[in-house]
Amino acid sequence: MKKTPQDGERSAAAAEARKLIARAKAALSESLGYTEDQAHKYIEKRAMNERKRRDEIAMEILKTYGI
Repeated sequence: MKKTPQDGERSAAAAEARKLIARAKAALSESLGYTEDQAHKYIEKRAMNERKRRDEIAMEILKTYGI
């Protein structure tokens, strides 16, 4: 299977999103005392409820609680 330049862009964007989500989990843990699992579930649930991507929710969390 041949990789296209778009595949590289997608994987870079996905890696960036994962980093952002990890930072948001850390912010929730530090600010609200959530465990990593609780923070993950919070981000997932909020993303579903608001019909947004997890990285969008993570950015909002970082704006609110910031590290």
